[in-house]
Amino acid sequence: MILFSHPADWNPGDDAIVSPAGSCGVAEERMTSTDELDCKDWFFCTKKLDKDEVLKAILNK
Repeated sequence: MILFSHPADWNPGDDAIVSPAGSCGVAEERMTSTDELDCKDWFFCTKKLDKDEVLKAILNK
């Protein structure tokens, strides 16, 4: 499971910060993967979140 975080001025539709990898294997997998993550380094990755899905999740709570 990937956990997300965001800065205080984050808005739905902005990239979310992905929590750091818990092991070297996961970090390597993130860095070599071509999935939805945009990794600047092993400890800092972001992911684009769909604005409509975020708003739907927030409003359904």
